[in-house]
Amino acid sequence: MVANIKAVRDLPVADAVIGDTYEFYVTPRSQWNPGFDRLLDSVRMNKNYEYTEYHFKFRDNVFYRGQPLAEYHYKFRPESEGGQEVLKFARNADIDSIWPNFKSRQVEDWMDGSLYESKAEYDRQNKTITCYFD
Repeated sequence: MVANIKAVRDLPVADAVIGDTYEFYVTPRSQWNPGFDRLLDSVRMNKNYEYTEYHFKFRDNVFYRGQPLAEYHYKFRPESEGGQEVLKFARNADIDSIWPNFKSRQVEDWMDGSLYESKAEYDRQNKTITCYFD
């Protein structure tokens, strides 16, 4: 069972400071903690002009809140604001049973101090729950 999805993200992924910039990369599999090797099938990274994305593909023995988890995607804007975290569940997952655990919250905009509602989105067709952050 994955109790803390961020712990899964932080071990095989690295962000090193090179000069005045960050360099993002996936740590070589040979350097992973042995426990993560049995959880993760693969980790890959994509970069484009706006986002850096990490895609974690899990083995069959990974569950989130009791439901089988297939993948986790973490997408962010380096040295800026905004991104998303996506939980992609296995075909046989009962996401309706855990969806009530994802609550919206009021967040203050750091630019103008106004409040907005931050909430997750559930895509039944793709079996994903996406949380956005700014």
